[in-house]
Amino acid sequence: MGLRFVFMLTRNGKTVEDAEQHLKTALAAGVHHIGFQGRRPAL
Repeated sequence: MGLRFVFMLTRNGKTVEDAEQHLKTALAAGVHHIGFQGRRPAL
C-alpha cells in the first residue's frame, strides 16, 4: 500500500484564495484526496 495523504487547500484554518489553481495542479498531478475548510453558518 502506497503513501496516502489529503492535500489541503487551507492555510491557518482558511481556504486559500487561489484554491482553484492549486486544485487544478493537484488534480493534474494525480492527487485523489483533497480537502478544504467549509464555511459554517453564523449562529
